[in-house]
Amino acid sequence: MNTMVVNCYAGPGAGKTTCAWEVASQLKKKGINTEYVSEYAKELVWEGKYDVLENQEHLFAEQAKRLERLRGKVEVIVTDSPILMSHIYGRNNSTDFTMRIDDEYKKYYNFNLFIKRGDTFQQAGRIQNLEESKALDRKIMNMLKEKNIYFGVYSHENVKYISDNIIKNLQAVREKPEIEIKDTPTLKDAATYDKLYGKESVKGYFIVDSVTLNNNTFVMGYNPNAPQPYVTWQKSDDEYSLGHYFSNELKAKCDL
Repeated sequence: MNTMVVNCYAGPGAGKTTCAWEVASQLKKKGINTEYVSEYAKELVWEGKYDVLENQEHLFAEQAKRLERLRGKVEVIVTDSPILMSHIYGRNNSTDFTMRIDDEYKKYYNFNLFIKRGDTFQQAGRIQNLEESKALDRKIMNMLKEKNIYFGVYSHENVKYISDNIIKNLQAVREKPEIEIKDTPTLKDAATYDKLYGKESVKGYFIVDSVTLNNNTFVMGYNPNAPQPYVTWQKSDDEYSLGHYFSNELKAKCDL
């Protein structure tokens, strides 16, 4: 079964959750197998776990897991926390993380909605104020345009029209082939399996060096497609990686 994700975009307080609930309700009333996926980051705010909000890769992984467990089991997922929002909230995302965000988005057929902000703003449960939220509205819309991602504009007045449009798109998705999900090896895999060493390509990187220290294997990968020569390090028991850009001079010295 193909699963289509309805992504509700906007800054905080624009009404994404209300939009998601209304759309999911309309689809369920029409007999569409639909589930709503909530925003993990907002749950952390209510719990007062503000330090966790700084770890964007953790937030991304949890949000991706919430989608993954429903993929192929329901026809429509409606969420107020789209995967691509990790591009917005991530600070200085590594090239590897940026690619993972886009790869995760491409695992689904997507229907994208930008939420038209109303006149009211509720501060409770949010860390941004109204002006900061409006700035994020603009940043999100620019991101969608830069990535050439088509989106409709949602307001409470056109929820029925939006729902009907989603159903039309779903009918087309039903006839499309299932998206093939390949288990792409990562730098962490390279740190686990020796066979990936020796300048073999791993998720856009060439593994150029490895070293074992205190029972941990550290692997260095070079991404030749980055805007500048980019190298990242990762150890075998850690899901996170650290990276930096090389100067062209240093690139030549390292024979990359």
